[in-house]
Amino acid sequence: MSLPLEGLRVLDLSQVYAMPGAGMYLADQGADVIKIEPPTGDLGRVVLTTAPIAGQSRAFWVLNRNKRSLCLDLQQAEGQAVLHRLVAEADVIIHTLRTGVDKKLKADYATLRAINPRLIYVGFTAWGKRGPFATHRGYDLLVQGMSGMSGRRLMPDGKPRVTGIWGIDLAASIMVPYAIMLALRQRDQTGEGQEVDCSLLSAALALQMVDLVRVDEHPEDEDAQDAVAQATYGTYLCADGKFVQIATAAEAEWRNLCRALSLEPLLDDQRFKDNAGRLANSSALEDMFKQAFARRTAEDWEAVFLEYDVSGAQVLPPDEVFDHVQPNANDLFVEIQQPGIGNTRMANIPFKLSAVQGYRYRPAPELGQHSEEILREFGYGAQDIGRLRENNVIK
Repeated sequence: MSLPLEGLRVLDLSQVYAMPGAGMYLADQGADVIKIEPPTGDLGRVVLTTAPIAGQSRAFWVLNRNKRSLCLDLQQAEGQAVLHRLVAEADVIIHTLRTGVDKKLKADYATLRAINPRLIYVGFTAWGKRGPFATHRGYDLLVQGMSGMSGRRLMPDGKPRVTGIWGIDLAASIMVPYAIMLALRQRDQTGEGQEVDCSLLSAALALQMVDLVRVDEHPEDEDAQDAVAQATYGTYLCADGKFVQIATAAEAEWRNLCRALSLEPLLDDQRFKDNAGRLANSSALEDMFKQAFARRTAEDWEAVFLEYDVSGAQVLPPDEVFDHVQPNANDLFVEIQQPGIGNTRMANIPFKLSAVQGYRYRPAPELGQHSEEILREFGYGAQDIGRLRENNVIK
């Protein structure tokens, strides 16, 4: 059975995490994603935000699965000519070139649109294409700071706390394919391509949209308590040294929690009769919860949560997530044979389409692994390819 995006041709010039992830989501659904890398390779091959395996970045394996690699030097005029030839037959191009660099490399929207008016063009940036930061370097951690995200949770000494995951990068990885699908849908109606303008900063604000609301006539109350910081949304140490997390929003959940913890008298305690009372008396409530949770192991409590319909779960170290029954019951991991590494487990496609079966997974490519194969498909002969390789335009 064919996959939803088979027949779609995507040129992916992006690097590191955010947009390689966007290309991955398109490739997973059958698009032919050609990863165009400079002679030094995607920086994401060597950026090690987790411990390397055999000197390689495991993040690269995930974000570049199902792609083909063309190593192309866009600093050379011949390399730019190759790109333009590919653009003429492509549906989508994604890049993370800094504002101004795209024009220098003749990969800006105006240049490529003149070659292919049906092209969907994604020039993804860190901060947006206007304003004083338009040409400034930007990464997830930096955008966490400017967007207010890391300022939401402070350490005891007042130091901002970063999220601990590359949430902005990976949210953008999901958001951009959605925008591309909208642009393709509109192209079906008009016959014309268009430019998609998106950034890490816009993704960061979108992640906070339910909280990032300000009313000019009602300034923020600096003494107001954060509802999510109260005891009923707490993290608690268990008898085995592990933790559980609870999140109690509805009244029924509060009643179930009290019964599960054998704290039924709290149901008649006027201090805790509603959310406002539980927030005002959170410290007293937290002390009682700490004593209760310390009596059993985290795994025991997880079983109790299920029995009493309590909104809670274990807090698992990342490596233990692979072995938990819940993600495995829903096929949320996939195994790929990574050359030179071995059997590699990673996150699967995060949704299922009932009419699609038999997803195929190819490992992330070596640098320039498919250069000759790709160029032949675009009409280059052996002599042309030999000349490009001799001139170090390709590898």
